[in-house]
Amino acid sequence: MKRRILAVVMMMAVTVSLIAGCGGKDKDAGDGKIKLTFLDKHPEDEYKGYFEQAVADFEEAHPDVDIEYENISDQAIKEKLSVLAAGGDLPDIFFAWGGECLNRFSRAGRTLDLTPYMEEDPKWRDSFLPSFLSSSVYEDKNYAVPYRSSVLYMLYNKKVFADNNLEVPETWDEF
Repeated sequence: MKRRILAVVMMMAVTVSLIAGCGGKDKDAGDGKIKLTFLDKHPEDEYKGYFEQAVADFEEAHPDVDIEYENISDQAIKEKLSVLAAGGDLPDIFFAWGGECLNRFSRAGRTLDLTPYMEEDPKWRDSFLPSFLSSSVYEDKNYAVPYRSSVLYMLYNKKVFADNNLEVPETWDEF
């Protein structure tokens, strides 16, 4: 859990430093604070509480930052991100799946290349398994960090295979 919070907090810190240093859209909350938007897709209590705490911890450590946190369902975030991207107004921090889901935003120039920040802090970069970071790489640049990962398994029913005289594949080519 601590590593996930660290990943979220580091992403917020990178975002704040970029907005503060580079300008871009007006991110002044009206009270002199930097305003960030964070769109998440974990309405389940277990995850929602985790991210709410990460936001609160970050805001406490950075009193000049105000984070507007929104948490919506899995399908809703897919639709909302598509609409926001089309309008050129993606959130400052948002959840996205790796691979093509993220690549479409990177290809369109809607995400930030995090490679220089990872090179600047190799200890942070190396805290992630390379195979998990690879899903956020587009054209040799890293555009996101994982905060969790999943391992998928392929299972088979031995009885069905035996009843049908099927051999269990042992390599990907045999599938």
